[in-house]
Amino acid sequence: MAKAPVEDQKRSPAQTEVPDIWQSFRSEMDRLFDRFIGSFGFPPLRRVFDIEQFEDEGEAAEAFEAAAADLLSAVNDTLAEVRQGREEARELLSRLEARLASPDG
Repeated sequence: MAKAPVEDQKRSPAQTEVPDIWQSFRSEMDRLFDRFIGSFGFPPLRRVFDIEQFEDEGEAAEAFEAAAADLLSAVNDTLAEVRQGREEARELLSRLEARLASPDG
């Protein structure tokens, strides 16, 4: 019986597309910061600070510095409001404790 030649074809391993982990991580971090900054009423940073719209690094640095100053100002204002609210709550709690401790209660 004659043997027919059989081609030995080597198969390349199945090429699976591996997601770019760093790009996925960056996208997730961008989304997280956009949600955080949006809670202060600011638009997402990607729209505020699009690096491609600037002519040179100096202009981009100035824009970034201005955006950072605005964000810092908003955070400081929010912290001041929180502190004021905390002081008001302490004062109300103190009054309530005094009222409950008095015999007229």
